[in-house]
Amino acid sequence: MWPLLSILSFFVGGVLLLLVSVSLADAKRDLKSSIFFLAILTISGLQRVIFGLSSFQVLGPFENPFEQSLLFAFFIPPIYYLFFEGLLHQKISRKNLPLHFGLSFLLVGLSLGLDWNKSINQTVFLVYSSGYSTGLIVLVWRYLTKRKSQREQVYFKSIRVWAYLMLVAFLLIYGFANFIYGKALEDTQEKVLGEFYGLTSFLWLFICFYLLRNPRILYGELRLLEHINAVVPEEIAIWKSKKKGQTDPQDVNVEKQIAPRVESLIFSLKSMEQAWSEELLEVPSLKSLSFQLDCPQSHLKYLFKYYGNFTFGEYVNVLRINYAITLIRKGYLLTHTIDSLSKKTLFVSGNTFYLNFKKLMGESPSEFHAHLQLDKRGAVEA
Repeated sequence: MWPLLSILSFFVGGVLLLLVSVSLADAKRDLKSSIFFLAILTISGLQRVIFGLSSFQVLGPFENPFEQSLLFAFFIPPIYYLFFEGLLHQKISRKNLPLHFGLSFLLVGLSLGLDWNKSINQTVFLVYSSGYSTGLIVLVWRYLTKRKSQREQVYFKSIRVWAYLMLVAFLLIYGFANFIYGKALEDTQEKVLGEFYGLTSFLWLFICFYLLRNPRILYGELRLLEHINAVVPEEIAIWKSKKKGQTDPQDVNVEKQIAPRVESLIFSLKSMEQAWSEELLEVPSLKSLSFQLDCPQSHLKYLFKYYGNFTFGEYVNVLRINYAITLIRKGYLLTHTIDSLSKKTLFVSGNTFYLNFKKLMGESPSEFHAHLQLDKRGAVEA
């Protein structure tokens, strides 16, 4: 390997281990939420530092454990997969951990026990890593396409760049790793590992730079969530500023009629929603809204379909929840029960109120109230 690449690889490895040390020094770190993130940084850092020390012959006749066998690569895909599961869903299913790592140990055991040659190992690793790559893409795709609460949307916006960056990193490493496995059939493992560490160090150097620019990531997903919860807007976004999708043929005539009034109608609705968030005496119907806005019901249906984030049925629940938020902020739950709040906001049952509140806000009414009280105490102490 070129000397400059060896130096770069060693330097990047050192930086990665330094970042892990800084992260672990945080007294409030929750290791459960970021154990696989730290594992990725630690493994990548150790690989490069040990290989650098071995290449520079600093430790004398030292046998690099990563150089002896490429089988350790079988443990990398599940670590990345579990990292993404925790990052996107903010939790990791513990019951699946034995399945993930059990398969890795099984394949390594079979390779050692049956004395597979390099060609068989390469083929098995290609199939194995391709399966994880496909599973990871499906995991990300399902998360992107699922409907999210307002709080979940803000959380995703906060992790979006980091998630995409790590996804690209994994896919590139997947490609490099399989390429290296193939080259190991012809060249020595020392040479191919040197090329792998050297070339992927450019990628890790960029990731290090991003982490230094965004140090909150080093403090784990829960710390990131604390920050998001502190700045997330409590109001629920109901309307879009731009029309979504193409107009269906059956709606073209309505669109021509409503086009000049779209902005004014949405403005009127927002004004009414503001008033309802302060006091909601009855839930509006499509017919009553049509009468108040002096427009046909078909025009309102068009607005909800092409400019709304919710159907009309969901919309009335949003109005109730917005009113509940106002009451909670005014201290309603300090002297009343949640069941009383559900009746005050015109829900037919406390359970329906609870489910709608959690769906839209990402937390229960009591959790929302508790966070609000903590924020108030923090503001007073500051």
